[in-house]
Amino acid sequence: MNALKAKAIILILLTAVLGTLVFMWLNGSGGSFEKELTILEKYYSPNPEEKALGIKTKEPANIHMSSEGPTCAMKFSNEQIFVLDCDKYLDYQIGDEVVISHQDGKVTEIRKKE
Repeated sequence: MNALKAKAIILILLTAVLGTLVFMWLNGSGGSFEKELTILEKYYSPNPEEKALGIKTKEPANIHMSSEGPTCAMKFSNEQIFVLDCDKYLDYQIGDEVVISHQDGKVTEIRKKE
């Protein structure tokens, strides 16, 4: 009977641990963030040898340049600069209020604030 109680306690503990892990995973504790921000500046460099310059300010951005092809980036109202896909995020303008999702320093999604 004691062995049955021990197995039941272990089963309950393992179930609690599994429940906690699932709860943490569902709440996005994996480092994915969503924020409402304003686009302050857009940066562009046509080739990897040149610094990416601000469209409005003409200041160079301190970003990691793409090894091939053009590099695009945006500076947001939280003062962070993210490198983005030039073709995918072309339609967003300076001053647009957007909601961005980012994970590990990379933008996973941008959409206009409703």
